[in-house]
Amino acid sequence: MSTDAIVGYMKRCMVIVLSIVVLVGCKSTSTQTENKTQQLQNALLTAVTEASESVPATLHASLQTKDLLPPESLVLLEQKQIPRLDEYLKVWQQQVILAFRKTTIKIPDLLKPYIEQLQINNPQQLLRSSNSSVSALLNAQFGIQIIGSVQLLLANELTESQKTYEAIYDRYSIWSKGKGLLGEEALPQIAKFPTAHLATIFVELYLKQLSQEESDIRTTPVPQGTGSVYEIFQQELQP
Repeated sequence: MSTDAIVGYMKRCMVIVLSIVVLVGCKSTSTQTENKTQQLQNALLTAVTEASESVPATLHASLQTKDLLPPESLVLLEQKQIPRLDEYLKVWQQQVILAFRKTTIKIPDLLKPYIEQLQINNPQQLLRSSNSSVSALLNAQFGIQIIGSVQLLLANELTESQKTYEAIYDRYSIWSKGKGLLGEEALPQIAKFPTAHLATIFVELYLKQLSQEESDIRTTPVPQGTGSVYEIFQQELQP
């Protein structure tokens, strides 16, 4: 084989080798990018999962009777002439708060399947949009379903408070009919037991707190080397 032929052969081999190196390098870079994106997405999901587990069971403890009653039933607070009505309303408020507490403890398990189904198209963009972006996305994608699920969960816990409210409703109705029999104006109609109203109150406060917990998890420094989601987020946010 002539010298020119050997040189030509070696050049072709070099081209082939370089092509292979470039292809392998591109594939490796692509794999690394995909792995990094997946890691970030998993970290975002972990953050909102940990946030749900951090919501205090006493979240709704400060709610008063006026905060829990639907608007059409607030007239109950004005009926000082009805015997023991205030006492019944106080018992009802305490029973609802207890039901909220028991339900709050169960919410992380309720939210888990919704979190797993979250559609995250761009984890980097989601990370940078806000410190509570995953909670907001959860509400945007599954808010209606979550309210429905919470309503079913609450219904079981609200059994005792429903009995108390029905007693309040009956006492109020009897008093209203009595006023009518005396020729006085009847009392305004009040709502039946407000399960949907209470579920809405519960979810609104819970999601607000969930956003705060997510923000805390994503921004509160932790010791380096722990492999926490905070470290992953800080690495991603570096310019």
